[in-house]
Amino acid sequence: MKIIKPLFLLLLSIAIIVIVVIAVVKTQHRICEEIDISIDYSGTSLPVSESELQELLENEGIKIIGEELKSIDEKAIFNTLKRNPFIKEIKPIRLSGNTLHIDIVLRKLIVHVFPLTGSQYFIDEDGVFVPFNKNVKERLPIANGNISETYQAKMTIKEASQPLKTVFEIAKTVEKNQFYHAYFKQLFVNQQNEIEIVPSVGKHIILMSSGADVEEKLFQLEKTCQQGLAYMNPDQYRVLDLRYKNRIIAKKVAGQ
Repeated sequence: MKIIKPLFLLLLSIAIIVIVVIAVVKTQHRICEEIDISIDYSGTSLPVSESELQELLENEGIKIIGEELKSIDEKAIFNTLKRNPFIKEIKPIRLSGNTLHIDIVLRKLIVHVFPLTGSQYFIDEDGVFVPFNKNVKERLPIANGNISETYQAKMTIKEASQPLKTVFEIAKTVEKNQFYHAYFKQLFVNQQNEIEIVPSVGKHIILMSSGADVEEKLFQLEKTCQQGLAYMNPDQYRVLDLRYKNRIIAKKVAGQ
């Protein structure tokens, strides 16, 4: 009896392994009849569509439809799609039934940059430069003025000048703060490389030093607005100066 039980477990294990191997072999010989590209994007309008990505694969001569799973070059699919600058992540490719599923995550854009020279571009939440695409309809803060950085593929914010790094930090704060998302519309780099934030309400600007402790400065500004400025006429002020530590200087319009 003591011998029978271990023998039974051994045979059961072998049977399970055989079943798994048969299932894997059958899966490898399964024919792909359809491609399903799922796109995860936080914005309102896709900068790249499923049909465009399928066309990209076709133009590269990658055979998928009508091919056995074992013949599909997943590495070629991954490398081809990854060349699209809007794609942040490609999850493991899988086959369900006779459909090949490709799940893609697109980059989250946080600021729209208009440099002094060259084409406009975007920067995503990870600090990656992304080329302009007319399909992007998101309401993003606009950055312009004394910005010398032009778009370069694979460029990141780490390679940028301090003023643009500060613009990026402001845009990150705006993206995650509902108050600032509604309040800020333009980030202008002036000739002194200071950041002039143009709000959507009032005729004043918010002045910030390049390289400033952005989160702390904007936290102070939010508290100040909630405690007093929100109840006053914003047109009374021409500048809210955030360049100094632990204080905000409000400069009134002449004659008021």
